[in-house]
Amino acid sequence: MRTTKLTNLISLLLFTAYSLYVVLSGQANLFFIIYLFFLDEVIKNIFIAIKSMRFKALGIDTRAANSAIRARFFMLFVYSIFIVIVFGLFYGLLNTSINEFTRNLMIFLFKDIYFNISVSIIILRESINLFIDLNKAKKEDFMIIPINSNIFILHLSIIFGGVMWFLTSGKFEYFHLSFGVYNQVAIIFPFIIIKFLFDLHALKKNDNTNAETAY
Repeated sequence: MRTTKLTNLISLLLFTAYSLYVVLSGQANLFFIIYLFFLDEVIKNIFIAIKSMRFKALGIDTRAANSAIRARFFMLFVYSIFIVIVFGLFYGLLNTSINEFTRNLMIFLFKDIYFNISVSIIILRESINLFIDLNKAKKEDFMIIPINSNIFILHLSIIFGGVMWFLTSGKFEYFHLSFGVYNQVAIIFPFIIIKFLFDLHALKKNDNTNAETAY
């Protein structure tokens, strides 16, 4: 489903700019970023499911789309267990300070203002896209693939995040990488850049096709 390119571009720039601000101000940790990427995909697919229900009511065939949506939610469920247990609980408890675990808990319970603002940006973006897409429902096809670029970003983030924590945690004598006082920023910064590049590519691709492959 094609949505307004300008709307998605503005939301992408706003999301990236705010994420960079949070990271550079020291308000984000590894769990913050990976859990945010996870919720980005969850929220996106919730809104896609709402579109599907509306399109079905309008007589549009959504059986293939619904199958893809179920596949996505199953993958997200699997990822959720890994993200919460490994990055939220395990890594937090292994940290030298209990503050890291407490921060992860606040993020998970949506009691962190910086995290909640990031989630609000995502919800606003998807609400606008939902409004635009429903107005175009009778004119465009509704197609979704089970694995999109955002699923790939999430998968890559989990693997890369685990490797970076392994190298920078200081828990392993022979495998240690440190960036000094910028350690936290250096670990998280690549995630923001990777997501921005993939989302920008998906935006351009979405603008050139009537099939919804990224959103």
